[in-house]
Amino acid sequence: MLFPNQTDGETPLEENILDLMAATNSRLLCTIRDAVVCLLFSPRLSYVHIKASIKSVFFKHQTKLNLSRSSPQLMCFIMFLDGDCASFQLLAMSLSLLLLLAVLVDVTDTKAGSDFRICAFNTQHFGESKSKKSDVMVTLARIITRCDVCLLQEVRDSRGKALPLLLDSLKRFDTKYKYETVASERLGRSETYQEQYVFVYRKETVRVTDQYQYPDNKPGDVDAFSREPFVVRFRADRTAIKEFVLIPQHTTPSNTTKELDALYDVLQHVRNMWKTENVMLLGDFNAGCGYLAKKNRKNVRLITDTNLIWLIPDDADTTVRSTTTCPYDRIVVNGETFHRAIVPASAKPFNFPEEYGLTEGQALDVSDHYPVEVLLKVKDSRAFLGGSSITSGNQFMTLFVLSHVAFQILTSL
Repeated sequence: MLFPNQTDGETPLEENILDLMAATNSRLLCTIRDAVVCLLFSPRLSYVHIKASIKSVFFKHQTKLNLSRSSPQLMCFIMFLDGDCASFQLLAMSLSLLLLLAVLVDVTDTKAGSDFRICAFNTQHFGESKSKKSDVMVTLARIITRCDVCLLQEVRDSRGKALPLLLDSLKRFDTKYKYETVASERLGRSETYQEQYVFVYRKETVRVTDQYQYPDNKPGDVDAFSREPFVVRFRADRTAIKEFVLIPQHTTPSNTTKELDALYDVLQHVRNMWKTENVMLLGDFNAGCGYLAKKNRKNVRLITDTNLIWLIPDDADTTVRSTTTCPYDRIVVNGETFHRAIVPASAKPFNFPEEYGLTEGQALDVSDHYPVEVLLKVKDSRAFLGGSSITSGNQFMTLFVLSHVAFQILTSL
């Protein structure tokens, strides 16, 4: 219950609202739902207190919201909160109307919040220098904490100081989950330029079951990669597929065709070694524009093998600069079983500058790449609690009826 004189930290109601926001991408919808529940089960709780709690969460934790500050959804919600609702009846009616408006402006989709998200992000020379920029670290935290597993590339943390700072930022930014990393050794042909592959993952939703550094010693093709793949096997029990393998690759632009073809050998090796077909290849393949000529594609087995499905299309843009439109970053799945475990049409670049209202210059301080992401289907989810087992339309009807019941109860008092 909320007490008006409670000012230190979050009140219980504020904590509940914040938890609901963190549980799903439909943060606006969750806040509305929480207010309806408060009305139903706490009839003595005044609208002023509900309004104050919700606004407090927005102001205290606005960087945690994935809604752009200028989005029509958020502006509509703030207008609603700032309205003069003199009675519970008017509040309940407003909630009903706002739920209807939420559907019209397409904010009732809770599927993204419940599905399992895999991301790959070229962080462009992430090291000590970047880790000292607070605005960059906040943006990185916002991006990474959207994902259950996030592959980071171009990590150049030679003294081992930047990654601990990043984990600390994730911990401060997202208190709902605990994050851990599994990282390759420093890779590269030159002592002066080396990178690491780093997987950041949520302990509560996924665990590492095995890892393997590809030795890059295939007879006849020794040292095919500048940065040989660091392969990790994960288990996520709530996903439809449960166990899967991620093979990361950041190709050298001048050697893209050869490295992508050699990646096919890595795939076959991993399939045989771990006796699994559930394999995803992802990362900055440099698979676009001038680095992967159309005439060379017929020589890349990763492209010609029809059992492999490229989820990020050739017309996608994974670059931040407005002067480029290139699908460098890709996600590829092996086999129809894994493909069926993917949420349809969920694979895409994540345009973080647009989402977070950043200028191109501010975005380039973070990276010159967009992350790419894909959702895995989950089993036994409950849509009302942020799951995806029923349609958004059915969910809307459930919430609309609930708010209408609140209105009927309150008007009969």
